[in-house]
Amino acid sequence: MVNLAAMHCNSSDFLTNAPLFVGSLGGDFSSINDHSEVFNRCDLVEIRWDLIDDVASEEQKAVDFLLNQTRPLLHTARVPAEGGKRMMPIAGIKTVAAKIRPGDLWDVELATWLNEEERREAFLQGWGEIAPILVLSFHNFSVTPSLDELKKRRDQARYAKAHIFKVATYLETETDVERLLALQNEDAGIAVATMGMGQFGADSRIRCADAGSVLNYGYLGSQPTAPGQWEVGKLRDTFLELKKGESRVD
Repeated sequence: MVNLAAMHCNSSDFLTNAPLFVGSLGGDFSSINDHSEVFNRCDLVEIRWDLIDDVASEEQKAVDFLLNQTRPLLHTARVPAEGGKRMMPIAGIKTVAAKIRPGDLWDVELATWLNEEERREAFLQGWGEIAPILVLSFHNFSVTPSLDELKKRRDQARYAKAHIFKVATYLETETDVERLLALQNEDAGIAVATMGMGQFGADSRIRCADAGSVLNYGYLGSQPTAPGQWEVGKLRDTFLELKKGESRVD
C-alpha cells in the first residue's frame, strides 16, 4: 500500500521550480514529428490516458518514448463528468497506474478520490510501492463556484494528503477570474494550480501563473485537451516575456 504521509512529505523539491508549464498530450499527435521536441516546449508532459486510442500506432510511439525518458511525467485518466473522453474500467486503471515511475505525478478528480473507493483502491494497487506526487483536481465546465466553495474543495484535497489542488472552472466575468486569483493568492498549506475556461480562459492562464499557479496547462500536438488552452510553448513564452518586461520596468 502506498504511504500517503510519505507522499505528502516528498513534494517540496519538485515544487520549488514552480510555476511549471504542462504540455498536455491527448489523442492527436500528428503535428509532433520529433517526440523529443516536446521537452523543449514545456517543463512537464501530461499523458491524458482517457484521450488515447490504444490501437493508434503514432500515439503508442509517443507514449513509449515518454515512458522511456528519465524526466517526470504527469499521468491523468479523467472521468467523463469532469472532461474525460471515456470511463476507464478498473482493470484499465490498474494497468495504466502500474506505468508510474518514481518522481511522476498523478492527477485524480477530488470527487473520485473521496467518493469512489473502488477506483481509489485501483490507483493505489496499481502504484504498488511507488508513491507519485498526487494532484487532486476539480473541474466545473458551467460556472465558477463561490470562493467559499472553492476553499472547501481545496481543504478537502489538503486533508486527503494531496500535494497539489488543481481547479479549472468556466469564467463568465472578470469577477470569476478574480475569484480564482483570490484562491491562488491565499496560503492554505497546499500547493494550488488554478486555470479558467471560456471567454476569459486564455487570459486567466497567464494571470493565474503570475499569481503563483504551480501547474499551468497548454496543449501539445494540434488540438487543445480542454477549453481555453494555449499551445503550451506559446503559453510559456508569453509568460516569460511578461516577467522579463516587468523586470526591465523595475
